Amino acid sequence: MKITKHLLIILLLCLPLQFCNQDEYSSSNLYLEAAKSEIENQNFSKAASLSSKGLKLAPQDLDLKTINGKANLELGNYDNARYMLKQVYIQKPKNLAVLQYLVDIEHKSKRYSDAICFINELLEQTPYSKNYWTKKVTIYKEMGNIKDAERALMRLNQIYPEDKS
Repeated sequence: MKITKHLLIILLLCLPLQFCNQDEYSSSNLYLEAAKSEIENQNFSKAASLSSKGLKLAPQDLDLKTINGKANLELGNYDNARYMLKQVYIQKPKNLAVLQYLVDIEHKSKRYSDAICFINELLEQTPYSKNYWTKKVTIYKEMGNIKDAERALMRLNQIYPEDKS
């Protein structure tokens, strides 16, 4: 009888600990912070899961959608990532991070024309970005569009005439 009482007390004390480890939070902000932490730790599947749970509480939260899109991009779930990030893009078309993620998605999924469109939007905001011009040249070459690749390379040379790389 004493053993079962002690066992029951131990189980009752451990039960709340079990629920604490299930990543159940009371607000979308807590899910967002936890998902950001998982992104920093390169645990993208956990970040995707946490951000999805947060989106159930706050379906219009653009930060959660961005984290979810980033996590899905890293996991190779390009359709899910594209869906989330385009929702953010519609609301905030000048968000550089979202545009960069969309370039990466479209490039990796070989949707080169879409990638070029997003790079052009990035270049509208940061016209002297060597990285974006270089990416544009790379994508044009992968498309087999040598004429536009050379044109972009000439523009890059005009912007950085001293840079021979």
